Amino acid sequence: MTTDIRHIVFDIGKVLIHYDPHLPFSRLIPDETERNWFFANVCTHDWNIEQDRGRTWAEAEALLIEQHPAREEHIRAFRKYWHEMVPHAYDDSVAIMEGLIAEGRDVTMLTNFASDTFREAQARFPFLNLPRGVTVSGDVGLIKPDIAIYETHTKKFRPRSRCDDLHRRRTGQCRRCQGLWLECGAVFGAREAAQRSHGLRIEGLRPMAFDPAEEIERFHAAINALDFPAIEAYFAEDATYVSNGVGSLAGRAEIMAAFRRYFDDYPDQTAENSLVETLTPLSGRSVWSVRATHSKSGKPLIREGEETITFNAEGRVTRVDVTDYQEF
Repeated sequence: MTTDIRHIVFDIGKVLIHYDPHLPFSRLIPDETERNWFFANVCTHDWNIEQDRGRTWAEAEALLIEQHPAREEHIRAFRKYWHEMVPHAYDDSVAIMEGLIAEGRDVTMLTNFASDTFREAQARFPFLNLPRGVTVSGDVGLIKPDIAIYETHTKKFRPRSRCDDLHRRRTGQCRRCQGLWLECGAVFGAREAAQRSHGLRIEGLRPMAFDPAEEIERFHAAINALDFPAIEAYFAEDATYVSNGVGSLAGRAEIMAAFRRYFDDYPDQTAENSLVETLTPLSGRSVWSVRATHSKSGKPLIREGEETITFNAEGRVTRVDVTDYQEF
């Protein structure tokens, strides 16, 4: 059965454009332990989200500099080098949005974003100007998941019919918006779900049989089995691997060399995924935990984090972005 969807809402961060604050700080604070301490105790997520709510950077910096005067340079660097934290767009996600707009669909955006950095992003990524409009948290003084920001968006854009919020959910579950919209389906990037549930056709990206979440599970199974030929076969020759532990690795050969060094140190590693989700037709995200013991020192290793994996049209991995939640 085909449903008449007339209004579609996109999020922006890690849906249309990549965001990772570790990228510039890997250069500014090279020591990983110190860098992770800085993000856990100084420029924290809770501090940054207040800029998304509308607090000015001047106020935000002054607050932290008073508490951590020795860290003034690094505190100011967060805004100064913000542009390095958003290095690229997710082209396949953008293609979906542009295709929906070209189809005549009513598309808007709803995002947690500081007002000034959003305008900077709009200048750098012109596709952010294509939808009918956007609600930016910093402009309205509200942040998701507060129901008030959804009410504000609805009053502003007055969707005429059912609405699908194409928003990457950390839980992978549908947000019902407490009756604000008739339906908010977690269909972003899941072309099959969009077509099955709503008859929403998204053409020209990749055969529907490819499921990034399933491919990530198979990729991780090869890693858990230490099947190095299989792991190497997954990576495109020009793949990029970025993490707050190793920095940026360029090319399959460099990535595989780093993998082998790591598993020489931790050959007994066991890893489990608590969440694997499809983000777009060619990318997915996993949240994982790792347990291992160093082969020489006997020191136990405990890691928790997440990664976003992007594939090319042949199903090979072109980019992996890893974020450890704590130092290791």
